[in-house]
Amino acid sequence: MKQISILLFLIFFSLALKGQVIVDNGKFFSDIEKSELTSILKRIEAKSTVQALIYTTMDLGGISPLDYGKDLSIRYPVGTKGVNNGIIIWLSKNDRELQILNGYGIEWVISDNQSQQIIDRMIPYFKEGEFYNGIVEALDLINEKVADIDWKAHKFKKTSNFENGRIFKMNYSNKTGQIKYKYAIDTDPQFSDDFKIKMIIDGEYFDLYYSKYMNDLVSIILARNKVSVYFRLSDFDQKRLELVGIE
Repeated sequence: MKQISILLFLIFFSLALKGQVIVDNGKFFSDIEKSELTSILKRIEAKSTVQALIYTTMDLGGISPLDYGKDLSIRYPVGTKGVNNGIIIWLSKNDRELQILNGYGIEWVISDNQSQQIIDRMIPYFKEGEFYNGIVEALDLINEKVADIDWKAHKFKKTSNFENGRIFKMNYSNKTGQIKYKYAIDTDPQFSDDFKIKMIIDGEYFDLYYSKYMNDLVSIILARNKVSVYFRLSDFDQKRLELVGIE
């Protein structure tokens, strides 16, 4: 099998598939398997609000995996708006490609390395042509990581370290005068200490950390007069926030 690549992209907005969670254009699964996978995906969403899509195709039609993944995430947006907790697993039969596309809000739960570990667990099944079992293995691993997380976006106000790990939403306008920031690039790790901007909240400075996929979001936060910012409070004592999305 070809080398597997992982691409993580912005996945905005609410589920736009009208209940469709499997698009099997590549004919990977039987009707019974599609029904069973649909049930698994619906259970994950019911328990965690994390929305996932399985998409297959016969080939990429000459499009690069990078561009194909970008187009796919636009055509099939999954995940709660702002929180961006959507996942797409897609397969191309003739190109022997497998990718996991994660919304920004999934990054702190499933990092690049963890996504690769999930794919590594899928590959032995795929080599034997057991695509259904490989997908079930991936969904089980994903469910373990997302099931017990509170994905609700809470109102950010005077808080305490007992709320570390929660996701918050707040309206924000840049009062720091900072309009430039350091661009994260593809070789940089997720939520590196090198990439953060200062935010003033109720007179206190907080560090908002961002990943290599979030440069556009940060530029909007710094430039727009008013924006709703979604973030995870990872360490209140250290005033550390991790960007999830904007609205």
